Amino acid sequence: MKQADNISVNPLDGELLDAVIANNASAVEKLLSAGANPNCFEDKCQIRPLHFAAVYNSYDTLFPLVKAGAKMEALTSDGYSPLDIAIQLKHHHIIEILKMLSTNLISLY
Repeated sequence: MKQADNISVNPLDGELLDAVIANNASAVEKLLSAGANPNCFEDKCQIRPLHFAAVYNSYDTLFPLVKAGAKMEALTSDGYSPLDIAIQLKHHHIIEILKMLSTNLISLY
């Protein structure tokens, strides 16, 4: 994958972000298997797939992203984690899942 200033230029990464926004876990899994980066971002805001999942309440995509290595502690350029965003938007299901994943209360396998 080519990168310019840490900004993703892999076309699979853009498709991954679209699949996350659509809450399409199957597409997310396929794209990750094909080489999409679970920590990609497309611009200087550094909004990654888990951030998009938090914004769009895409709870079905959380497990495949984290299993593929998405960093739950990743921050946007404004300093927000996926959990911060979910809390701000009151996406309670996302909050619950992210908290459980971060404390290893559930298995990804």
